[in-house]
Amino acid sequence: MLKSLLWIVPITLVLAACQSVPPAKPVPQASICPDGRWLVANIWSYDSLPSSIQKEVAKMAAVAKSRDTRGATSLAAYQGDAVSRTLGAKLRKEVQVRAPVSLNLEVFYRDPRDIRTARVAYNLGVMRVESGTGSIRLPDDPHKWIVEVVWPSDFISPIWSGGKNRLWVPPDDWEGGRYCSMNVHGIVP
Repeated sequence: MLKSLLWIVPITLVLAACQSVPPAKPVPQASICPDGRWLVANIWSYDSLPSSIQKEVAKMAAVAKSRDTRGATSLAAYQGDAVSRTLGAKLRKEVQVRAPVSLNLEVFYRDPRDIRTARVAYNLGVMRVESGTGSIRLPDDPHKWIVEVVWPSDFISPIWSGGKNRLWVPPDDWEGGRYCSMNVHGIVP
C-alpha cells in the first residue's frame, strides 16, 4: 500500500505539470499619451479682455500678491485660485484671440519632495511663444514634478515671486498623469 502511494504522488505531480498553463506574457498597452506630454502657453492682453474677466484677473492678481511663497519655495502658496488655473479654460473658450507677442519662457522641473526648498531638479530649456501661443514637450512624467514657467517681469499674471514672475503647475494638477497636455496662461498689460 505504501509503495503504491509513493508512485501516485510523482505521477500526480507530473500530470499537473503537463496540464499547467504557461504564465501569460504581458500584453503591450498603447501609451496614454502617444505624442508625449506637452506644456502649452497662452498669452492674453489685459486690455482686450471683457471687463468682467479684467475684474477677475485684477482680483486674483491681488490675492496672489498677498500670498507668502517663501521666495518661491512653498508649493502650497501656488495651489490656490490663480488666473491660469481658474480662468484659463474660460479665456480659451470665450476670448480665443491671443496677445500679439512673441517671446521665450523658461521651463523647469522642481522637486516636490524637497519641501524646504523645492529646488530646481531640471532645466527643461526655453519654450518659444509666437503670436501669443507656444508649447514644449515635457520629458519623463511631469506629474512627478512641479513644472515651473518663468515669465517676463512686465506681466500682470503670473506675479512676482522669489525674484521672478513664476507659475507653478503642481503634480496634482496632472491628476496622476491623466492629462497629455497642460495649459498655462499669462496676462500682459
